[in-house]
Amino acid sequence: GGGLGAGEVEKLLAKLGHVNPALRQKAALALRDASGLHDAVIVPALVKMVVDPALAPAPRRAAVQALGAIGVAAVPAVVDALRAADNPVGRASAVKAITAVYVNFPAERAVVGGGVLRALEAVVGVEMAADVTVAGA
Repeated sequence: GGGLGAGEVEKLLAKLGHVNPALRQKAALALRDASGLHDAVIVPALVKMVVDPALAPAPRRAAVQALGAIGVAAVPAVVDALRAADNPVGRASAVKAITAVYVNFPAERAVVGGGVLRALEAVVGVEMAADVTVAGA
């Protein structure tokens, strides 16, 4: 029962950096389950991890997984971070997070697809034609 408190959310976010991959995965899933209640805290913290070039690859991947599991609610913040990211690792990880949402939530693909296209526009710096369709959509 009961939701997670803010202190527990902070502990889970810290565990995304743990050396043990099983603990990272567990924390990412717990954050997904806490989303909705704590989106205002969880999504920005995860997005910051995703675009941080100094962060080790494993916690960044865990943050990508958590955002992918949270779903459409995470996409606008990830797209904004992608536009602002000044490093290739951060941009690539942000695209991975948006793609994970697209893959994990087939019913929401029409919504997420726009986010994917906006993300790609941001990365390549080119406006994409409105009639572009995402492969496999």
